[in-house]
Amino acid sequence: MCDGGRLKKSKRLEPVKKIAEGREAAAAGQLAESVQKQRDNKEQLEKLKSYRDDYVAGFKQQGMGGISAMRLQDYQAFVRKLNLAIDAQAKVVEEGNIKINEHQQVLKEKNGQKKAMEKLIGGIKKKEAVIDEKKEQNEADDRGKGGGSGADTLMWRFS
Repeated sequence: MCDGGRLKKSKRLEPVKKIAEGREAAAAGQLAESVQKQRDNKEQLEKLKSYRDDYVAGFKQQGMGGISAMRLQDYQAFVRKLNLAIDAQAKVVEEGNIKINEHQQVLKEKNGQKKAMEKLIGGIKKKEAVIDEKKEQNEADDRGKGGGSGADTLMWRFS
């Protein structure tokens, strides 16, 4: 874990990975919030359209027996206002689609950054494992060499 009192590079990079994970989570949260807001906006748009359609149908039904010019003007003015509200809400829905696309792109970017960091740390850990293995092998070799005296080695060679 420690190499001469220092943390290994893979361990030093863990906080950077945590930051990348946090940024990805924040981007995912923003996307989820935008999607929910978009659902609400679409629902509001559908309610406005439904209200307008019901109002128009009801007025036509009432108008079968005849209506005054004043009442017709009021009706037309109100339907115009409803149509303006519908157009404004449709624009909000369009803007919501754009925002969702932006949030999806940000999430994709943050996810890519997190995966790149994970890959980097994974590669570093593999290299560290190889270095550790070589170090352990060298230590084992050194212990094997130091186990006997020089005379024992000479005896073995001449036997």
